[in-house]
Amino acid sequence: MVSKDYVPQNELELSKWSANFAVQFATVGPALGFTAEEVTATASACTGIGTSIVESDAAKLEFEKKVTVKKTTIETSTTSIREIVRRVKVAPGYTEEIGKALGIIAGGSSFDPATAAPVITLVKGSAGWDFKYNLHSYFTGVVVYRKKAGESVFTKVDVDLKPPYTVPATTEPGTEFYFQYLKNDQVMGYPSDIIVV
Repeated sequence: MVSKDYVPQNELELSKWSANFAVQFATVGPALGFTAEEVTATASACTGIGTSIVESDAAKLEFEKKVTVKKTTIETSTTSIREIVRRVKVAPGYTEEIGKALGIIAGGSSFDPATAAPVITLVKGSAGWDFKYNLHSYFTGVVVYRKKAGESVFTKVDVDLKPPYTVPATTEPGTEFYFQYLKNDQVMGYPSDIIVV
């Protein structure tokens, strides 16, 4: 039978164990024939264990903080820059050459948040009518506008954050909907085509 190692594997327990060993060995070491140098060297080894664990834990905590700061900085700064880019692209003097120089024309893709419009697919679902759309892993959701039969203007009726957007099967026939993308609290891009239920 293999005996369990007396040196703990858990770092917290190991730190406690090594500190206790240093104190106890300082007492019994000389009586067992160990020199003062050996007792001092052993105490130093035990201290080294505890110190390295504490420093490592502190470094891990600091690293995690920096990663959190990095993620937050990237998200907030990118959002701020995207707003500037949106304004650049609608500025009167904007040209494609300027866009290329700034690096704000996505290569190989026609997706542009400033001009994107939701493409809506309407299907009959189990709970009613499902309006399917794509957030392109960028937008927060869509703003929903509705105009009932007999009404003259569209009204904002909802915000949907996860497709599909569903309306009851009892929705009045002839009701019209259109959608527009939402990024955080800002409406972006162009309205979708009008969809009639």
